[in-house]
Amino acid sequence: MFSEVLAQGRPVILNLWAGLCPVCRAEMPELQAAHDEYRNRVLIVGVDIGPFVGLGSEEDARALLNELSITFPAGTTPDAGVVRDYRVLGIPTTLFVRPNGEIIQQWTGRLSPNQLNEYIEALLDASASL
Repeated sequence: MFSEVLAQGRPVILNLWAGLCPVCRAEMPELQAAHDEYRNRVLIVGVDIGPFVGLGSEEDARALLNELSITFPAGTTPDAGVVRDYRVLGIPTTLFVRPNGEIIQQWTGRLSPNQLNEYIEALLDASASL
C-alpha cells in the first residue's frame, strides 16, 4: 500500500510504467541514476501498469527490470484502480509526492535528466517544511 511507502517519512517519486513501453525503457536508466544520487533523501518507486494499458504482462515488467538492472523498488500491482486514481493519461506517468501524501507535480511522458533533477529538487524544497 502507498500509505506504507509514505510512512517512511521521505518524499516519493512514483513512476507508473509498462514493461513493453519504449519510452519507459528509455527513461528507467535515468530514474536509476536519480535513485543512486538521491537514495537517502527521496524514495523512487516504480509500479508497472502494463497489463491495464495493453503494454505487457507481469513477466514483461520483470524482464525489463532485470535487463536494466533496476535497484529502486519496482514491481506490479493487481489494482487496475491505480490508473484511475492517479489520472494516468499516458505512460510513463511520474508523480512527485510530499511525505504527507500531497502530489506537487505530475508529469506524463519521458522526463529528461535535467527535468527530473529539477523536479526532485523542488520536491525536496517543498518537503523541507514538513
